[in-house]
Amino acid sequence: MYTMGSTPKRVAKPLDFCMLRPSTGRRTLFTNQNDNQPSELVLPERFLYLALDLGAIAFPLAFSFYPKAPYYRKWKYLFPAIAVPGLIFLVWDAWFTRMGVWGFNPRYLTGINVYNLPLEEVLFFIVVPYSSVFIYEAVIYFLGPGGWEMPGRLIGIFLVFFLGTLGIMNMGKWYTSVTFISLALFLLLVLYRW
Repeated sequence: MYTMGSTPKRVAKPLDFCMLRPSTGRRTLFTNQNDNQPSELVLPERFLYLALDLGAIAFPLAFSFYPKAPYYRKWKYLFPAIAVPGLIFLVWDAWFTRMGVWGFNPRYLTGINVYNLPLEEVLFFIVVPYSSVFIYEAVIYFLGPGGWEMPGRLIGIFLVFFLGTLGIMNMGKWYTSVTFISLALFLLLVLYRW
């Protein structure tokens, strides 16, 4: 039995997936060799990005069917709203990947690609918007329609100044600069135009 401060007989490497059990000679997904102890499932490195995507959408997707706030009823509006900017950003992402502006570490990817992008990156552009809009809708549900207006405005003003400053400070890094300044200008437009 392991106690705090004692050293276990075998310490699993952070992403050690399979090991040989001495007693049976079979491979197992668990890291603990002592059958009397609870075992821990360890994820292989190549599924890390996919696991992050799935983890990010698990809670919002599960609670999309909450009867008092049925988020799933808005899917017919949500998915087109995710698809249009998502396609634009996927084209941008693929272009920047091809140009070498950024890349992806194959160590954390399943190896399945869509065009020149990893499947996990494509899923990111579905999962993150879905989860973000879900959080927004949940806040509206709990605070009421007007309850978010003032805090949202203050956060928006802060972000305009913060992102604008970061963009100016990173003028030598054109991607970072353009992205932060563009987002600051867009937020400014949203805050004072709509």
